[in-house]
Amino acid sequence: MKRWGSLALLLLVALVLGPSVLLAERPVRVGIYENEPLVFTSAQGKPQGFYVDLLEHVAQQEGWQVEYVWCQWPDCLARLEQGDLDLMTAIAYSEAREARFDFTRETVLANWGQVYAHPGAGIESVLDLDGRRLAAVPDDIYTRGLSDILARFGVSCQVLPAADYGEVLHLVEAGQADAGIVARLYGDQHGAKYDVDRTPILCCPVELRFAAPKGRSADLLAALDRHLAALKADPGSLYFRSLDRWLGGPRSAGLPDWVPRALALGGAAVVLLAGGTLYFRWQMRARTRHLQAEIARREQVEEGLRRARHEWEEIFQAIGHPTLILDPEHRILAANRAAAQATGQPEQALLGALCYHVFHGTAEPPAGCPLERMRVSGVLETEAMEMEALGGTYLVSCTPVWDEEGHLQRVIHIATDITARKKAEEALQKRERELDVLSRLGYALAQTLDLPRIYRTAYDHVREAVDCPVFGISRYDPESRALQAEYMLEDGQELDVSQLPPLRMDVEPTRGRAKAIATGQPEVVRDLVAAAQADGQAVYLGVGSEERIARSAAYVPMVVQGQVTGLLEVQSYRADAYTEEDIALLIPVANLIGLAIENGRLFAEVQGYTRELEERVRERTAELEERVAEADRRRRALTTLLEDLQAANRRLAATTHRLEEANQELEAFAYSVSHDLRAPLRAVEGFAQALLEDYTANLDPTAQDFAQRIVAAAQRMNALIDDLLAYSRLSRQEMRLSPVPLDRVVETVLEGLAPEIQEREAQVTVEGPLPAVEGHETTLVQVVTNLVDNALKFVAPGTRPQVRLWAEERDEGVRLWVEDNGIGIAPEHHERIFHIFERLHGWEAFPGTGVGLAIVRRGVERMGGRAGVESEVGKGSRFWVELKKAEATGPSP
Repeated sequence: MKRWGSLALLLLVALVLGPSVLLAERPVRVGIYENEPLVFTSAQGKPQGFYVDLLEHVAQQEGWQVEYVWCQWPDCLARLEQGDLDLMTAIAYSEAREARFDFTRETVLANWGQVYAHPGAGIESVLDLDGRRLAAVPDDIYTRGLSDILARFGVSCQVLPAADYGEVLHLVEAGQADAGIVARLYGDQHGAKYDVDRTPILCCPVELRFAAPKGRSADLLAALDRHLAALKADPGSLYFRSLDRWLGGPRSAGLPDWVPRALALGGAAVVLLAGGTLYFRWQMRARTRHLQAEIARREQVEEGLRRARHEWEEIFQAIGHPTLILDPEHRILAANRAAAQATGQPEQALLGALCYHVFHGTAEPPAGCPLERMRVSGVLETEAMEMEALGGTYLVSCTPVWDEEGHLQRVIHIATDITARKKAEEALQKRERELDVLSRLGYALAQTLDLPRIYRTAYDHVREAVDCPVFGISRYDPESRALQAEYMLEDGQELDVSQLPPLRMDVEPTRGRAKAIATGQPEVVRDLVAAAQADGQAVYLGVGSEERIARSAAYVPMVVQGQVTGLLEVQSYRADAYTEEDIALLIPVANLIGLAIENGRLFAEVQGYTRELEERVRERTAELEERVAEADRRRRALTTLLEDLQAANRRLAATTHRLEEANQELEAFAYSVSHDLRAPLRAVEGFAQALLEDYTANLDPTAQDFAQRIVAAAQRMNALIDDLLAYSRLSRQEMRLSPVPLDRVVETVLEGLAPEIQEREAQVTVEGPLPAVEGHETTLVQVVTNLVDNALKFVAPGTRPQVRLWAEERDEGVRLWVEDNGIGIAPEHHERIFHIFERLHGWEAFPGTGVGLAIVRRGVERMGGRAGVESEVGKGSRFWVELKKAEATGPSP
């Protein structure tokens, strides 16, 4: 009996075992029958259930080829005994069966028999089955167990055989049987589908295992034992997920609400009723029987009562979680060994105590007490609660036990330790929060190179992650060792940083900002007031009230390519406001902000050089125009000033030459800047890609999506840099013009775009022959490639791209046309689209960098030609490039 009770809740026992050794492609025949949710066939004929999930997992690890064999229960046992099956699922262990079969040592589930009755049958005890019709599955362990109990009490009933448990419940619902016995798990899953009543009659607790033919398949059973032990030891394993799926959670972790009443509180009533009934039967059937026979019968009944009580006590003590039986006033009536071990008190010392005194150390029931809620709802209630006495977080369930008049008599109180699960959930939530902040911040920063917008974007994201009523970004100059504030806010209001002097970082003692800059590591000042008193320095920005004085601060250096470039500073009105988790999040945030600021500064410098060059050109142009006009007036009036005019022309030529040199230097600088941007960009993409490749198993789908967004943003920035480099090369490279056949150029372009044409199922038509032009073949291939690529890309969703290329001769030139059936361009944008970085649509609608058409115009102009477009919205576009016609030569190669 002790083994039955202990194994009834074996799901809560955890063991650790190493990984299994895979078998090579071994066929395994497995018997299955209809016993949902443990094992059954779906409407599509596919094997399913808790046992099937476990078996599929082990088979995959061991390399088994599983063949499921469906059979009726008696036939399954016969085939297993004959060796036609290698394994049998969902079979109850017994000593009698152990003589016929070999079993796994590990128990899969605990189960027992449950009797259901036809509504109104009045069946409340085994004595009520006398003379009734009982539906049961032949050779079922619960059928045999109940038959033994009925024989022990002298009860005779008609047994109606059924093929499976479903037929048992159907016979009872139809009234063809007064009662029926099924497995408890099957009844829990399907009893509500039938119009039947669950009775207090239960019997025969058993262990459900896997079985194999006697003396065969020992290796299969050993492999199952290893995997079952490992799965049950891991709360997050397939075993427990499948329990949740098929049985709604660890069913063996607790008893149904009526079991303690049936076995403990109602056992005496059942036995007394049985004794009274037997007594009257004895009077009616054998009035002359000797008094000693009656005494012997009573002793037999008492022994049965003692066994039932002992069996219930073993089950109660075997529960692996702290379990109590309470009265309605929270007083402990019984406590199992797990409760005594958890509290460090003997079981007897707990009796009579109030459970909230013992577990919570409070004088009143704590907020959210499930017992108090159960008084209102009348059903089982659960609540996750912190229990000081047990030193962790526990999931507390309270199950009511009612008497026949509906009064609450007892409460079954079970506390399941979920401390590890809660910590894991908190760690996962923290990681998700970090990835969310980094993903959103990285995406936002990738959308702009404007420094004020970068600063505001950084603040908007940082304030979502940490408390920062005071926020600042400072730039560090390693040569002067000075820290200059560039952006500061207090309570959301920007401060005039021009009024803040630079801070020297070579002061002593080294702490706060200076220490963060010197070490390159975050520095946290937990009490700014105490720091100010020690150093005699001001510690907060602004002029707020006493309540608005900064109390704590975190200084996080921004590190780009191994160099400290600045400082991210956050301050709080609360002392000790920043935790280790906050700092761990701020480190990558600061580096990401620092990288964006450096990119923005480089871009701002490029823009400054561009504006300076444009101003110089305007000044020189104005000067040139003025001097040319003056020279013209003097030429007509004073021929003697010809030498002065020639000198002015020479100066003009020199100035033009210097302008060209300055322009070339600017373009070379832009090329160098774009090239150098790649290093930090590769770092961002590389770290994000490392997350996806090395830590995918630790990231949920949301976290993986955030990392993929970072990679995508980096790839878009890389494409922009590539186009900038291509645009810069067009301006710098030497270009020698020669006759170029357009037929060969178009053929090269279509070969290069063949994968994209095939992917988009595009129709490309070339109306030849195409003439030759004076040009640079490599540049011309790039120009036509950009035009055809745009024609394939900018089409409405669901539209098959259609592209047509042809050429026409015009005087001394040749105009090449690229026509598409795309979305079209409004006339007011025909000139704008050829400017660099000009885009009419967002990246999400049509990916691109806004540099492609600028490359087209720059390349054509370098070859002495022109480029343009004819288009209307919704009517497609016709782009053209016009170049000088090639002089007649021999046949082209």
